[in-house]
Amino acid sequence: MENSQNTFLLRVFIGEADKLNNDLLFEQIVFKANKSGLAGATVLHGIMGYGQRKKIHSTKLFDIATNIPVVIEIGDNKEIIDAFLPALGDMIEKAACGGMVTLEEIEVRKFTAKS
Repeated sequence: MENSQNTFLLRVFIGEADKLNNDLLFEQIVFKANKSGLAGATVLHGIMGYGQRKKIHSTKLFDIATNIPVVIEIGDNKEIIDAFLPALGDMIEKAACGGMVTLEEIEVRKFTAKS
């Protein structure tokens, strides 16, 4: 991914324990993004949140800490992300967990290590 005017950030909001075919959904999404050739993905672990069911999930509330929020951030150009979205939507639907996806244009500046 080069510095460009056409770079976007895709964010996927799901639960840590959400599964697809007995595998963790967030892992499956990252593997699929990698296989699909997207530039990069990072999974961020939330400490507290809630979704459409309005149930609070928190690392502090041990009795309900069953599905801590995670955010998967994926960056690439719009065309590549747009091509990935149908597969992503299919995965979330098949997992039957619900989730939210956002997409925003970003400016990328790369810094590389000097060797």
